[in-house]
Amino acid sequence: FASALGVTPARKVINFEPDLRTEIIQKAVNNDGKDMAVVIYARGELEKNIKIKDSIIKLSAEDKSADFRYEVSLPHAFDRPGLHSAEIVLMELPKEFGTNQEATISAIGSVVSDFYVRVPFPDKYAEAKAIIETSSIEKPVRFVILASNYGNQKIVKAKARIEVLG
Repeated sequence: FASALGVTPARKVINFEPDLRTEIIQKAVNNDGKDMAVVIYARGELEKNIKIKDSIIKLSAEDKSADFRYEVSLPHAFDRPGLHSAEIVLMELPKEFGTNQEATISAIGSVVSDFYVRVPFPDKYAEAKAIIETSSIEKPVRFVILASNYGNQKIVKAKARIEVLG
């Protein structure tokens, strides 16, 4: 499935700062090169913390993309650490939108960009991801461990142990 409408980046993550006010800029992408009107809105847990600047944007057939902005206002604190999320939804409006024609029912395409606020865990907290790279039976297998510290204390030293069984 390919939509005429796209959004970039597909995911935006910011680190929590108490009472942070910031503006985020993303792009609506006109994949099919056609005239369209797009409504933009937020939904989800952080919906009340997001204010869309221009909730309707118009793209002409010549426009490859158009910027849209939203303001994020974070609280002084969250009740739990970890990821808090919202979705930024872009929905193509029917061609009849704004023409004062009779109401119609239409199927419309929409895309979603994920928005996350990462609230640090108390003390030390790490999450790891293992990546196993193989190329051929004659070459060695490469193991890569990506570790991210999501705690509010610095992790000075970490170890990973990999056991290959069989």
